[in-house]
Amino acid sequence: MLKKISKIAIILVCGIILGTLLIIGAFALPVNRIENNVSKSLQVFNKEDVYQNVISGYKATQLDNFTDAVMLNAAMYNGNENLIDKAMNDYHESIDGKNPVDVMKAHFNGDKTLPSAYTRYWHGYLVVLKPLLLFFNYSDIRILNMFVQMFLVFLVIILMCKRNLKRYVIPFGVSIMFLCPVVLPLSMQYSTMFYILLLAMISILLHHEYFEEKSLYIYIFMIFGMVTSYFDFLTYPLVSLAMPLTLLLLIRNDKNLKNNVIEVIKLSIMWGIGYVFMWAGKWLVGSILLGQNVFKNAFDNVASRTSLQALDYKITIAEVLRQNVNMLRKPIYILITAVIILWGIYKVIRIKANVKNLIITSIPYLIIICMPFVWYIGASNHSYIHYWFTFRELSICAFTGTCLIFKITEKAE
Repeated sequence: MLKKISKIAIILVCGIILGTLLIIGAFALPVNRIENNVSKSLQVFNKEDVYQNVISGYKATQLDNFTDAVMLNAAMYNGNENLIDKAMNDYHESIDGKNPVDVMKAHFNGDKTLPSAYTRYWHGYLVVLKPLLLFFNYSDIRILNMFVQMFLVFLVIILMCKRNLKRYVIPFGVSIMFLCPVVLPLSMQYSTMFYILLLAMISILLHHEYFEEKSLYIYIFMIFGMVTSYFDFLTYPLVSLAMPLTLLLLIRNDKNLKNNVIEVIKLSIMWGIGYVFMWAGKWLVGSILLGQNVFKNAFDNVASRTSLQALDYKITIAEVLRQNVNMLRKPIYILITAVIILWGIYKVIRIKANVKNLIITSIPYLIIICMPFVWYIGASNHSYIHYWFTFRELSICAFTGTCLIFKITEKAE
């Protein structure tokens, strides 16, 4: 146990140090070429503005140009602060009463802007975004996203087939539908978690035997949590835990209920440790290097995001859940869900599956299916206000639920 705790501590410390060095390195890059490519990106924002639905009537297809503009503003920021100050405070330009898209336009019009610190996040996306902006503009990045995301999706499918998991390619496809793939490559904000999810699944599919033999999964899932905390902007982070966890259950195919439940709980805790301690690592490093109390700002924000107070009025858990679920209350999503459930019921009845076996098989998967709702309850304020992207946590239910139905029919057969 002491050896495992030591390894956990070492991985966390090394991750925090590496994360700090990477973000400092990103801010050491020359800004002129980045600024030039951001200026070429303005045509996209002039056309689309802050928020726009790619498909009319489907808010699930809403682009998040607001956050993407924040990311671009942060990438091209070139104030007089020293390198450490910039890397730890993650400044972006701002104007009171103006959204980030208008601020970006104002910057290139030569209007006066003020630096605004965004200290509580790592902003690890800048480690990738700033080098990309040396060579590409926003439109180029969208096209690059499309190609890379398609490649990684096909790679996951190929690797699943090689592991004799062909029947579970359908649940994987269903989960991508619920993520709304038409907008993923178009918004950097949405793409971050999709990349982390796909790479996590690929790592398990490629190296399962090695991870299993060396008993590395507790560290691997902790690293998934750390990477999520480092790169994500609090969009739909749980997918990097729940969907790889479901995939691991499928690969192991362990019929022991106790083993499966313990593994789900243990790896979820490890992911949480990675996520929380990596995030807190930014507050610690920022406090040390900046000589200021970053913890206070972070704790105030966490308290706000987990409260039942939103937009100056009291909200309920039911309203939070309704906001997110309603994003998928559209004919196509309802039809897909109904077909899958009815097909599962039909197969179970036809094969006369044993009820006890069904329950034993279902429990670990049902725990995972409940995860998005636990997140919504815990981060109620954030999930209520930003429901138009936090609803993507429900892709966990789509993937794990469909896998469960396929698993039940497979066992019954």
